[in-house]
Amino acid sequence: MLKPGQTFKGVSALIKPMYWKTGKAMTEYRKINYGQAKIGVQIERIFILNDDHDLGIMQEIMDDQFKNGISIYHVFKKDIGDLKIYPDFSVVEDLNFGLVVHREEMLERVTATKNNETVAELSLQFDELKKRAVTFNP
Repeated sequence: MLKPGQTFKGVSALIKPMYWKTGKAMTEYRKINYGQAKIGVQIERIFILNDDHDLGIMQEIMDDQFKNGISIYHVFKKDIGDLKIYPDFSVVEDLNFGLVVHREEMLERVTATKNNETVAELSLQFDELKKRAVTFNP
């Protein structure tokens, strides 16, 4: 659990609404995220989308997260094709911690790391994506 004032940054390639809405693991994840945001943890999430269709179907998920205190952004794959990024990751700089999904087609395989260089790389990737992303504002 993070403390008020700390920041959790996440990039999500998970763009199927049913995955965000169902299942014990995702329900718990949402509950933890919303609870952390409520106590003052800054949570930022960038969704990587294929196209406007994905944006439409993810609207409800992004709206729910926004209403629960999470800063939401989206970016289209076509706008970041020149970047070398992990397809899905999370980083907590305050704890020098990252979670990395190495291959988009295998979202269930995750590497946890406290490696300084990897955490710094994830932070830079997030910042570059955020520069190109659109801020969600319902």
